[in-house]
Amino acid sequence: MEKPFGHDLDSAQLLHVVVAEGFDESQLYRIDHYLGKKTVQNILFFRFSKVQ
Repeated sequence: MEKPFGHDLDSAQLLHVVVAEGFDESQLYRIDHYLGKKTVQNILFFRFSKVQ
């Protein structure tokens, strides 16, 4: 899940409850949207780069 999520505290808490009903905590990865930006942008580069 990308943080921040929800529009306010109430909606964020509701999303947390809904997600917790469908997934185990060990299945969730919460990242800050800015900290993960560079990695996400490089996914295609890493996917198609040639490993020697």
